[in-house]
Amino acid sequence: MIRDAFVVPVLLAALLFVALAGCVDIPSTGPTPPDYRAQLRILDQAFTVDTVALLLNKTDITIPSDTFLVYLGTDTARTIKDTIIAYKNYRRMQFNFASQIELLIDKSVYATLSNGGASAYLDLPSGSRKMQVRGSGTYVDSVSVRDTTVVTTTDTLKVGKKTKKEVVGVEYKHTYFYTIPQDPVTTIVDSLQSPTIFGPDVRSTIMLSYDRNSTISHVSDKDSRNGAIRYGLLRYRGYGDRYTFATGGIADTAQIRWANASRNLRNSDGTYISYDVQRQGKDAEVVNVQYSQMSVYAHYPSAGSLTYKFFLYKNQTKSQIDTVTVSTTGGQKMTIVLTDSLDAAGKFVKYLERQYMDE
Repeated sequence: MIRDAFVVPVLLAALLFVALAGCVDIPSTGPTPPDYRAQLRILDQAFTVDTVALLLNKTDITIPSDTFLVYLGTDTARTIKDTIIAYKNYRRMQFNFASQIELLIDKSVYATLSNGGASAYLDLPSGSRKMQVRGSGTYVDSVSVRDTTVVTTTDTLKVGKKTKKEVVGVEYKHTYFYTIPQDPVTTIVDSLQSPTIFGPDVRSTIMLSYDRNSTISHVSDKDSRNGAIRYGLLRYRGYGDRYTFATGGIADTAQIRWANASRNLRNSDGTYISYDVQRQGKDAEVVNVQYSQMSVYAHYPSAGSLTYKFFLYKNQTKSQIDTVTVSTTGGQKMTIVLTDSLDAAGKFVKYLERQYMDE
């Protein structure tokens, strides 16, 4: 309202100036801004089944202070107790992140993906875009977490003298479950990098990978209640492929990059284990490809059809974990994703390599 009140007098003054000055050329049209576009492809590597807790609401209640006085001759002992009760309510859902999901950009569905699938390059306006995914889950139960913090302040009142205060805070943690009607729930899991910015005339690849790392979720370790409260989400990792007007490939060269979507290639404490990639007869060429990340393209001579054998090693132990055979021709650009093969219960079976043609 303040802005509108300011604009009106300015416009009136401008019109009055035009009337007094006579004929003035005022352009009615201007140059049309360029329609900058971006091209986006999605690789879905979110392969796991998990029960996660979605935060419904939280409430803090402050109880009025209790003050106790004990008279000790000329002195008075004073005790003040302040109590704060914090409630967090969660709905626990079971999601199959390997099931079909929808990709939403600015709340419109752009693609439907299955695990291991890749979308075509999607055309969208450049700039800041809101990215989300949508999938269905099954209700398990609801959990309410209550933290009661009691802060006790004690001191002795002396006439005309300052006394030392002692403040002690004690936290009490509680967990209890309550029942609400059971029904399937469709949820939207937001991006960690949302909104995402796409530059003009850029082709990009975004890899979706599932994670339960407490350092990037709204459920901290202290709130997990030994795993009863657990938050899972899909991580969005974006990588630029090239400018849309740039040459896609090199005639006598194959370009290969590696992505790590294997949750078994990291430590349980949340620090990720990188892996090395060795080509037969050569030293390591790709290092430190951490979980949910992607390397830059490496170039390999490929005047005709060639086959390369790569050896994968854990960086910390140097133990070989797998061998990957890649058949290439000149001009190709490829992304190879190392991920996990799981059984029906979600337990690790073996490492799996997925190869995608970028050009």
